[in-house]
Amino acid sequence: MTDLRTGKVRSECKPEPESWRNFTRLRQLAELGTAGQKDASYVMERLTDEDWDLRAEAARTLGLIGYAEAIPQLVAAISPQDWRLTLEAMTSLTRLKAPEADSILKNIAGTYWLPAVAETANNLAAKLPLSTTAMAVSIRVPVDYCDADPSRCPILRDHPSLKGAHQAPVILESHGGKLIGTNHGEWGGELGFIDERTLQTQETIIDDNVLAIVERGGRIVVVTGLNHGGLNRGDIWALTRAADGKWSARRQWRLPGTPYEIVAAPDGTMGLFGQFGSVLYKTDDTLQWLACGPSEKCRN
Repeated sequence: MTDLRTGKVRSECKPEPESWRNFTRLRQLAELGTAGQKDASYVMERLTDEDWDLRAEAARTLGLIGYAEAIPQLVAAISPQDWRLTLEAMTSLTRLKAPEADSILKNIAGTYWLPAVAETANNLAAKLPLSTTAMAVSIRVPVDYCDADPSRCPILRDHPSLKGAHQAPVILESHGGKLIGTNHGEWGGELGFIDERTLQTQETIIDDNVLAIVERGGRIVVVTGLNHGGLNRGDIWALTRAADGKWSARRQWRLPGTPYEIVAAPDGTMGLFGQFGSVLYKTDDTLQWLACGPSEKCRN
């Protein structure tokens, strides 16, 4: 953790997060099966958990344990904001032989903004075999999509929407103080706020590496992420400040991976560049894939 006033890093021993224990239990249930309705209800509750990774793991577990009662909730879980949850939900719908699976896969294959998800939907529609082992990776993530053919994911910094764009900052003056983000890679980072009148630092707003803080149209968005070892993740958050001065953050989008460069145009449009290629975060709060190779239709 970083003291935002002094810049010094302090070390703290923390207990194992509850989310880790929940993740382990989901994997165990997926491998061993459920012992009754209580276990199935536990998995269903995780499908709407605040932790987006637990949501995706719960969606995967529901398919592996064959819990057909979850079909309506899995259909509802599909969204553009979380590509991983969408992948796991549509895979589980295929496992459960949901009556609506074919139409859902066809729609995702033709309209989803992230080509890797669209391609996976095509593969599922083709009835390709699925792994039945809980510890195995059930789906191919977007970074693998790019690794398989790097020409699919070129970097486009000269998109017309990014004219006049500059490197996005990690410090932003706002509401009579400063939002300050830190990034220590595998050691973690955080987002905090210093009130310039009281010099008081609010407790951590986001407990993750901060890659960018951008104000656009009166709204503040933060990009976080980590690319280390087997991890390659990124998220977009929306910040709000309550009447009592407390800040809070709500995750808006799961990115295809960790951006290594983020730029912001004068109107707030953001370009995010990484191993996954180029993604445009538009001012209407949607993501657009900017680049794809000859084997894919570019989605505008």
